[in-house]
Amino acid sequence: MYQKLPKSYKETFPFKISTTSFIYPDGYIPNVETLGPYFDEIELLFLESTPENHLPDKEEISKLGLLAEKYQLTYNIHLPIDLYLGHENITERKRAVDILKRITKLVSPLSPSTCTLHLIYNSATQNMEQVAKWQQNTFDSLSRLMESGIDAADISIENLNYPFEWLETCISEFNFMVCLDFGHIFQYDLDADIILDGYREKISIIHINGFEENRDHVSLDRLSEKQLRQIMNTLRAFQGTVSLEVFSFRDLATSLNLLENSWRTTN
Repeated sequence: MYQKLPKSYKETFPFKISTTSFIYPDGYIPNVETLGPYFDEIELLFLESTPENHLPDKEEISKLGLLAEKYQLTYNIHLPIDLYLGHENITERKRAVDILKRITKLVSPLSPSTCTLHLIYNSATQNMEQVAKWQQNTFDSLSRLMESGIDAADISIENLNYPFEWLETCISEFNFMVCLDFGHIFQYDLDADIILDGYREKISIIHINGFEENRDHVSLDRLSEKQLRQIMNTLRAFQGTVSLEVFSFRDLATSLNLLENSWRTTN
């Protein structure tokens, strides 16, 4: 028996409150069964693309659908973080696109609110010629992905460790949504206002968590007052999904307590 939260947070905020399917050291079904009574939405983490047995099968997807009905919740999907759509090798790019096609088809019965995508840049240098080549490769991969009939509005592009402006053409050309990840903002010392000013109306999901000493995805209580205030100011004007992207019960419980108290005291 896993430790449970003291109360439900369903419909507590004007946005949907979500957390990950990795809170307990168990599979998707046990996590959703335990967390379902307490959240508006669950973030299903599909972080590894290989081997494919890391992904749920059709039977498990069906069970997740039934749990969504039982607990009156929705899902969002975090797509694998090891797929490199901007890879120099076209074979690797095609493989990444094919896997994304299979996953989006697999989860379609769940009608996820969004599927969050990492467009990784695996280089220590930011030579603009190299960046331009990566941008073109990424654009070509996304073109192939969209040719499969996927609706760009169902995909949210997450900010990572490089300037979000690099993705302007991809986002505007295909009309993707945006995932604002505050953990990455703090980890890489980026400017959240660049994303908010340029894409506020396109942000469908916000990831929040603490960051300290090169450790991401920890409790919100590890944030400074300034960082927490920045998050709260953003959430005041947001009505999409907010996912507490943490991976343990302790980090989840303390984050929820801090979030609720901060919401009340700054409202």
